[in-house]
Amino acid sequence: MVVLSFWGFLMLSKREVSARLIAALNIWVMPRKLGRVTGAAAGFLLPNETADLRAPDVSFFRAERLKRSPRAFAELGAYLMVEIKSKTDRLEALR
Repeated sequence: MVVLSFWGFLMLSKREVSARLIAALNIWVMPRKLGRVTGAAAGFLLPNETADLRAPDVSFFRAERLKRSPRAFAELGAYLMVEIKSKTDRLEALR
């Protein structure tokens, strides 16, 4: 886990930061057909022993790993997962 602080985003809500990051990633990913960028509504099961359910604020899946959107939770890990900390979130809980 990498924790970054972006002072320029302090006045934005968690959803605004998420929307901007999804838009920026899609500008790079879509024309190159690199994969899929998803938001928090796209949950997936980690491929571990307990199949932990995750729904990060922003995720990126490489094209060869997620060719189409599944009807249920996908059983794979994202290439990139981003959880955006709000003012009320505790860092320990996010880890």
